[in-house]
Amino acid sequence: MKKQIIKYTLIVATLVIAFLAWYSIDRLVAGYSSYWWLGALILFSFYFILICLDILLIEKKLTLLLVIPISFLISWIFTLEILHLIVPGVIFLVIWHFINLIRKDLKSIVFIDLNKVFYIRKLWLILALSLAIAGQYYFQVKDLPEKQIIPKFTMNDISRTLIVTILGQYNPAFYAVEEENATVNQFLLENYSQVKSQSENQPQDGSTSGGAVKEVNREEFLEEGLAQISTLAGRQVSGNEKINDVFPEIVNKQLEEHMVKEDPAGPELTAPAFALILFLSILALVSLLGYFLVLALRIIFWFFKKFRWVRFTKVPVEMEVID
Repeated sequence: MKKQIIKYTLIVATLVIAFLAWYSIDRLVAGYSSYWWLGALILFSFYFILICLDILLIEKKLTLLLVIPISFLISWIFTLEILHLIVPGVIFLVIWHFINLIRKDLKSIVFIDLNKVFYIRKLWLILALSLAIAGQYYFQVKDLPEKQIIPKFTMNDISRTLIVTILGQYNPAFYAVEEENATVNQFLLENYSQVKSQSENQPQDGSTSGGAVKEVNREEFLEEGLAQISTLAGRQVSGNEKINDVFPEIVNKQLEEHMVKEDPAGPELTAPAFALILFLSILALVSLLGYFLVLALRIIFWFFKKFRWVRFTKVPVEMEVID
């Protein structure tokens, strides 16, 4: 009875989490808050763990070959494209191979060690998830104008922290981004202070850039800085705007200029290119997170064993040896 409850709970949980995970991709494509990236990461982490638990705890292979592919097929609901069905078809083959490998390893090892079982094999599941996410993204954006396909950069707590942590190491002026009300002028003045301080510490022999910088006064530096920022943002910047508002405009403008093709009659490559970039990025990211996902799986399985929801039994095994 307990085994049946666990089985049906896992099936329902897998399908529910799968729906929420594919829904989070739909929200990201629709241009919702970048916080959905964090939500998608959490949901797909749970999805990964649930698929592994399904393979471990659901005995019938036929049930697995129904539940797991259906959970991937849910992504089709958000596109309703006939060609999109090819992706779940390919994923079915990958999952089938993944299940066979895990079941074979579980039968061949003497003591059950999930880390050993999933250490290499998890790459097949990561490949399936990467294909599914990139596939849903492509079929949702392929008919959109190029400007809508390009992701929009927004300033929030996550992006602000990344900017300060990374760019602040190279230019302390970026620490101004931490202050929500910091203006473009304040950002430029911080830049000016840094440049002036560096120039004063350099030899003044006329051959270094430090001597040239020292001749530029504060007003000229502000004027040139505003002109450059206006060019990058694609509009006139007065200096009183918040740097947290202007910085995303600059990033989005540069992305648009470099990624939207100049010839409208040229081939539509933006959607496939971004789908490929997304596929490779997810493949790399989840591969890096793979160790922690398997660790979480081992902890959950340990709790199952601790509370006697699953139990290990020893059985005699006949095997051939060379005498």
